[in-house]
Parts: sequence; C-alpha cells; structure tokens
Amino acid sequence: MTAGASKTQLSVVVPVYKAEGHISHLIESMIQWNKKSPFDLSVILVDDGSQDKALEIALQQLKTATFNYVFIRLMENCGQATATAVGLHYANTPWIATIDDDLQHSPETIEKLFENAIRNQADLVYGAFEQIKHSRSRQWASVFVRSVTQLLGFDYSKVTSLRLFKHSVAVPYRLNLEASFFIDPWLLKNALKWSYQEVRHNKRTNSESRYSLKKLINMTLKVWVIHSKLNRIKMFRDWTVKDLKKPQLVWFASNDPFQLVPLEDHHLEMLRQWRNSDFVRLEMEYREIITVEAQKNWFENLKEHQKYFIHRYKGEYIGMSHVDAESGDTGGFLKDAQWKGSGVSIGTALKMIDFSFNQLNLNQLKVKVNRNNAAAVSLNSSLGYQYQESLNNEFDLYQLTRASFSYHESKIRKLVKFLE
Repeated sequence: MTAGASKTQLSVVVPVYKAEGHISHLIESMIQWNKKSPFDLSVILVDDGSQDKALEIALQQLKTATFNYVFIRLMENCGQATATAVGLHYANTPWIATIDDDLQHSPETIEKLFENAIRNQADLVYGAFEQIKHSRSRQWASVFVRSVTQLLGFDYSKVTSLRLFKHSVAVPYRLNLEASFFIDPWLLKNALKWSYQEVRHNKRTNSESRYSLKKLINMTLKVWVIHSKLNRIKMFRDWTVKDLKKPQLVWFASNDPFQLVPLEDHHLEMLRQWRNSDFVRLEMEYREIITVEAQKNWFENLKEHQKYFIHRYKGEYIGMSHVDAESGDTGGFLKDAQWKGSGVSIGTALKMIDFSFNQLNLNQLKVKVNRNNAAAVSLNSSLGYQYQESLNNEFDLYQLTRASFSYHESKIRKLVKFLE
C-alpha cells in the first residue's frame, strides 16, 4: 500500500496459535480496518508452531490485502511471549502494536492507544479493559496473579497483550531472535513514559485461552525470580530459562519483494561460491579464494554484534549484506551483474539501511567503496553516503547519517518502484 505523507507507519504483531478456526476473522478485520485506518499498516503474524492449517488459510486470504504483511511459522511451540518477540524482531516501523489472534481486542482499538500516546507524550501505551470477558476460571487466575505480583513488589495490573509503543522501546527484541516468557518488564524499562487506555474487551472467537492457571502462576514466579536477588543463584537462574526454546523459523512469507534472511550455516556454501566468483571477488579488498574450512571458521567466530544477512528478492537469494551493530561498518554485494545499477540494488541497500537505523538504532553507517567501481560509487552516493577519506590506492571511506539519508529517502523509495 502506498500511503499518503500524513499516515503514520505502524507494524501490528500478532502471535498466532491453533488459529485455524478463527484466523480468517482476524485477517478480514485487518483488511477492513486498513481501508479506514490512519496508519500505513504492516502486519506481522507469527505462528507459534501450532502445525494446523492457519498459515495456508491466512496466506490465501492475504492475497486480497493492500497492506504489507509478513507471516512467520516457528518450528515448534515456544510460547506467546517468544512468538511476540520474534515479531518485534521483524518490525521496522516507528510505531509497533501487539494484539492477540482471538479478537478480544479489535484492531481499531489501536487508534485509541495512539491518540493516548500523542496526548500524553507516552512511548508505551497499554489497553486496559473496561470489563474483561474471560471465563470465570481465567478471570480468577488473572486476579490471583495480579495480587501475587503486587505482594512481590511489582505491579502489572495494567499490563496486557494489547500494546502500542515506539520502536525504541522494543530494542532488546529487535536486536536478536531470543526466547522469552514475559516481555513487558523490558518494555517498561525502556519506555521513557508509559500510559494506559481503557478499551472494550470482546468475547474470544476461539474457545480456550492459551494460559491455564498453572502457566500463569509459573510465569509469575519466574518473573519474580528474575527481578529479585534469587536470580543471582544458579539453581534459580537455570529454572527460569530451562523451558525456553530458541525460536527457529520453518516458514517465512511476505508480500514485500525485498527480504533480509539472517545468515545461517546452511547458507555458507552458497555464499562461498558467490564470494569466489570473479564478479564479486575482484571488487573486494580481500581477493583470495575462500576455502570451505576458512568459510566455516569465519562463520563460527562471528561476534554477536556482527549482523550478516542474505538478500532475497521475490523468493530468490541474490546477495549478502552485513552491519556491525557497534561501529556502524557495513558492506555487501549482489551475486551477479543482472542486478547491477537496477532498482533491485537500491532496494536491497534500503533494506539494510532500514534495519540499521530503525532496528539497531544506529545514527551513522560507514562503507568502504572501490573507487574504480562506478556503479557502487553511484549507488552509495544516491543513497546519501558522503565521501570521508581515501583509505588506500583503491578504496575510499563513505559515511551515511540519518540526516543525509532522510534528505534523499523519499525520492529513493520512489525510484526503487520505478526501476524494479
């Protein structure tokens, strides 16, 4: 969807679990809301390893959607918080919202949360429910959990799964794909100011909650341990994380033709062959042929702050990019000449810039450019990179700041659509 300048970019993250019976209602509500909402909408659905037909139903229905979407399926059930955290990792808009898949709070309520955020200058707003429509047992369990958490010294009585927040609040979950069982302590910690907005709570469209009394009590005790001195004791620290499963993606679908796929070990041989081709190798500072063993050693010794991605365009792997989350150093290449100077080369570069500025919260990027590679010089200059200094006989250093990128951003995005 191409939105007008007045629309605010918003990603809505929805953890999905055993939603085959009601996923169509969720998608239809998103489609209808998008027709009248004040947002430039993106929807991120994360299926928490439920292994039903919800994904197939959703993808069929999303063919008629005019908003951008991403649908991710996890290999196994990791829990609602982890599924939500995965969604936050892929959200790259200034504002992010989370809702459940059962429509107990409709997407339209996000507008009220946004109005509250603007009115109160808050960067995190929760939807507090006027009257909760849970079953009696679930209501009793929620009351019990709130009472226990208050006795233990922290109050989450206004915390719900209906949230709206600025991208900066979600930084811990946007940097890495990590398991979690309760994301709100970290959101609250990163929020400069938070608020809540009373909204209507609907009866769930599916028959049961994913949270039993046992699960709620278990989660409450773990939150207490993490935020108490008990977390210093290995036995308790191990107990809080023993059931957490690291999320592994088994399916990823999107109507955005440009995708960033985190580099994994099964990509290494493909990447090595690209890197050893004359088209790529001869433009690099290091031009030796890379062996299988050298490639494996390099991958195993990457640091956490070194983010490497494979670029996928319309389902095809076409290149690689990287960024250092500490220094802002960047680099990358496309695998062959067909993309050189095209809108695709600009689109892949934009994808990495968005990730670096919006998810890593970097303020500047640096890149080494072979001055004899006219296409690379032209591409980086058009993106707003500015010459800094000569590094050696072949390579120059260029820098991109948020300000210089913002100056060029609008026309660059239009150019991608024109040239693609």
